[in-house]
Amino acid sequence: MELQLIFMGVSPPILVSPNQKQVINLEPEFIKKQDGYQKYDCENAAVKRWLNKNHKNTYGYAVTLLGDDLYSHHPICELALKQGYNFIFVCLETSHKTLYEWLEFLEKSGEVTTIEKKQWDGRKNLIYRYRYASRLPLRDEDSSLEVNWCEVTVINEKTEEIIYQNNWITNHKITENNVGKIVKAARSRWKVENEGNNVLKNHGYNLEHNFGHGENHLCELLLSLNLLAFLFHTILDLVNYTYHKVRELLVTRTTFFKDIRTLLKYLWFKVWSHLFSFILTEYVPFKKLNSS
Repeated sequence: MELQLIFMGVSPPILVSPNQKQVINLEPEFIKKQDGYQKYDCENAAVKRWLNKNHKNTYGYAVTLLGDDLYSHHPICELALKQGYNFIFVCLETSHKTLYEWLEFLEKSGEVTTIEKKQWDGRKNLIYRYRYASRLPLRDEDSSLEVNWCEVTVINEKTEEIIYQNNWITNHKITENNVGKIVKAARSRWKVENEGNNVLKNHGYNLEHNFGHGENHLCELLLSLNLLAFLFHTILDLVNYTYHKVRELLVTRTTFFKDIRTLLKYLWFKVWSHLFSFILTEYVPFKKLNSS
């Protein structure tokens, strides 16, 4: 099962893949007081606006939304389906009383499936214990949306220690053959923090310094410029061999940005390709020679 995954959250919406390190940030929807509204804006309202604005931009792909427990409620799930999206959202027992009451009933009836798979992570054997069930109501109403539910518990086989546990709801049909792929897709939302927010804040983009500037739209403008830079760099890393090779040789983004600033301070290059060619053929060999 190949899923096009978009993580929705406080961060800008980001396209992620379980099998790809890079993430691609999408157009953000800012959380701010809307014109004509008395109440302050919130994340839920911003997500609804984003879904309504961007549902025509999927270009025929079956897009699956990822998100935390904030989104696994009837209004957003219903809107996501209406706009043609699929979803896999975290679903906590503390905020879904009706669903978990039904789950308890189905478990007693033998309608909750449990399977276990063993996997070697390079250091130890892990047991992946999956549980899943179908057609659970999201809320206590006759018109409630029905969803499918799954859970994973990851256990260290030797110590029997629980390493990870989480639960999700989805509109995807869950089977023994695809439950592992659905869980893997759901867990890939953490790439947003590791490959997105962490890079933007700590690896050369200085994202956090944009917040609070200006009285009207300056902080949004600065954030948008940051996101555009990150987007272009990511696309280049994915599709441009020369750029990818330069990034690979300079190792870290911080080194990459620092060295480019240094070179442009003292040398003139007509086009970017000349700069990258110079880095590959002259600059990096020179650095290696002087460091040895």
